[in-house]
Amino acid sequence: MLPFNSHAARCPTGTLLAVVLCGGLFAGSDVAATEPLAQAIVLNDTTCWTSAETRSPACRLKAGSRVVVYLERDGFTAIRPPADATSGIDAQVVQREPDGWGTLLRPADALACNNAGLRAERTLRLAAGERVRLISRVKQASGKVWWRIEPPEGDYRWVRTTDLRFAETPVREASITETGRSGASVATVAHEAEADEPPPLFQLPALPHATAATSPPSSSPSRYPSTARSVTAAPDASAEVSSLAPSATPLTPSRALPRAPLAEVTPSKADEAPFAARLSAAEFALSTVVANATSSWRLGPLRAEADLLSLAAADERERALARDLATRIDRFADIANRSAVAGTTRLAPPVRRTKTSPSNPASDDSENEAARLGYDAIGKLRPVVSSTPGAPTHALVGAEGQIVTLVTASRGVDLAPLLGKRVGVSGSRGFMPQYGKDHLTAQRVTPVGELRR
Repeated sequence: MLPFNSHAARCPTGTLLAVVLCGGLFAGSDVAATEPLAQAIVLNDTTCWTSAETRSPACRLKAGSRVVVYLERDGFTAIRPPADATSGIDAQVVQREPDGWGTLLRPADALACNNAGLRAERTLRLAAGERVRLISRVKQASGKVWWRIEPPEGDYRWVRTTDLRFAETPVREASITETGRSGASVATVAHEAEADEPPPLFQLPALPHATAATSPPSSSPSRYPSTARSVTAAPDASAEVSSLAPSATPLTPSRALPRAPLAEVTPSKADEAPFAARLSAAEFALSTVVANATSSWRLGPLRAEADLLSLAAADERERALARDLATRIDRFADIANRSAVAGTTRLAPPVRRTKTSPSNPASDDSENEAARLGYDAIGKLRPVVSSTPGAPTHALVGAEGQIVTLVTASRGVDLAPLLGKRVGVSGSRGFMPQYGKDHLTAQRVTPVGELRR
């Protein structure tokens, strides 16, 4: 039996789980998260969609990618978002923390961003106090400000079921029960361990869902040899980022997936290799990828391999090694995402908020001066050194030696003549959580005089 946790209280807006944290739309019910239902291989290059209903494209999947199926509805299958996928959330409900994460000040909808990043669809209701990993701050033409974030647990993308080839062995046999919050019983997920060695699958966060009662046997063969069950999943209709409101979409059960033949799919030799060899190959591939420009990084297959390694691990030591690899890949994916956004999107200046600790007068004066003179930041330009590939090479330093912001020069901007001078910088603003610092891609750098107070 799995313990109930905070992530199990999340709900896709389209399914509207009966959880008080999700707005209490179906009062008096607890819901436990589902486990993956089956593994699958992507047959052709295909599109990931933000919703099973509206067909809004979100990202692409390459042929041969391995995914784990969580739910199926109307010919579409729910999977965990790929490594390069992003979500969004209203900036007004997020308080940014020094570690690069954000804390929700009140309940809010997570949004599955499409390729343009200007429109999104509600996929998940998050509770006040939950933390999300921030990527960049974006301002729309309408004036709406929002955060681009890493997809939270329980946030999913959808692919056509016909683009997948399913494996014979289920991820885990499971049966699901649910009752009210009255105290009579609670939602549980019962698991039965597999006799064979673990299949090469993602080990991903589970998808929260609505009432999942045992259904009558289906006339068609089920892809999952466990007890037949009825679940719901799909996010609801698209919405402008600036206007979101929960909707009480009726719950509808999904169909049981018919069994698909596997004649065209054969296990990869890499999946059969010893754990140590696969781990070494993945680490070498990662070092090769990040040695090139960030625009050429393709980290999705490596992230998938890290998840497969986590499941194939024979003991806790190997699982820790796989988790460490996945964490490093995620950090590089964050760098690549922010680099892409910084090159194409004008980011909004940080929101001024009431500070809970004593303020730094010198820092406040510098920020006020930058705003008054029309710069994104002002400070003394200093070089910085880092062993991390793609790390910023410069920083603006305040009057007391504190780093105001990290700086990367745009193409054609020469910072060398201005080293050691106090300058004003205008450019694309972002945030680098691995350093816990603001970041500016400098488009214009101008010497300014010393601040007089």
